[in-house]
Amino acid sequence: MENKAKDFFISYTKNDVQWAKWIAGTLEKGENGKGYTTIIQAWDFKAGTNIINNMNESFRDSKRWVYDKIPNKGTKSTNTYIAVI
Repeated sequence: MENKAKDFFISYTKNDVQWAKWIAGTLEKGENGKGYTTIIQAWDFKAGTNIINNMNESFRDSKRWVYDKIPNKGTKSTNTYIAVI
């Protein structure tokens, strides 16, 4: 991973990969061509690297965090959680 500060780190569970990618793409696109920089596991963590270290670096090196949690199919919960910290 690069050691440059990013605007957002997007954290998500394995069930939320597509939603997290959409969030990252939307943030990076921005308005009027002025997007944000993001870190997202699907695009920025290399296979075979230490995921715990990558997560720690991402939290440390990001200005804000987005946590994405959508209820699993088959659960009674209808709550969707997206937190920007």
